[in-house]
Amino acid sequence: MRKRFNWLAMAVATAALFATTATATPTGTLSIANITGGGVIVGASTIDWYLPINGTFGNFLVGGGTNVTYDDGSGTQTLTATTGQIKDNLIPNMFITFGQAFPYFDLVGVVPGGAAQGAQVGCSGALAVGQSCSPLLAGGVVSPFVLTQRVGIVDVSLGVNLLATDATGSLLWNGGFTTQITGTTPASIESIINAGGTINSTYSATFSSTSSVPEPASVALMGTGLALVGLLSRRYRKQ
Repeated sequence: MRKRFNWLAMAVATAALFATTATATPTGTLSIANITGGGVIVGASTIDWYLPINGTFGNFLVGGGTNVTYDDGSGTQTLTATTGQIKDNLIPNMFITFGQAFPYFDLVGVVPGGAAQGAQVGCSGALAVGQSCSPLLAGGVVSPFVLTQRVGIVDVSLGVNLLATDATGSLLWNGGFTTQITGTTPASIESIINAGGTINSTYSATFSSTSSVPEPASVALMGTGLALVGLLSRRYRKQ
């Protein structure tokens, strides 16, 4: 069964990310990559991290350079997990987990595409090397994915905001996913997904902690944003 990719609602939820400076955990840097045989399948309204294909999540490898410090309730620990799981379709709650209670990462925002990232809206026509665009989808919706034309490849990126949680509290993180697709153009990718097709590729991602923790009012706003995700998802399915 295909699941809806709620990036539009998540982009709205990004507006909730106002914070004050404080000291908290989890902190550090998290790097992830697809497992052997794994990757991601992306359509106009679906995303499936795999393996497994068509599941509710995808397994990934914890990459080199990862240094995550957190508190499990008994004191400060360093993440030693070598694998983890990521929810399909950018499901907000416990978006990234490691088969243990802490730490876990909720998805609280998707960085909007287009002008917000210096990319043109719509990918029709040829782009010069180094130029970027965000696909224009049905209904005039701008995809949050940014496609950058390189020599012989297209760089694809998706920026996200996370809320990392351990036994002592939560801390904002940010970063994004990247992949490279060979033998195509941004215009071709836009045409494929608007025709109901999908793009299949490997991926990697890096996320880092900020120096801020959410204020109570901001946590409430995040909750409102995540509720909006569900509301927009239901409306989108009815269209």
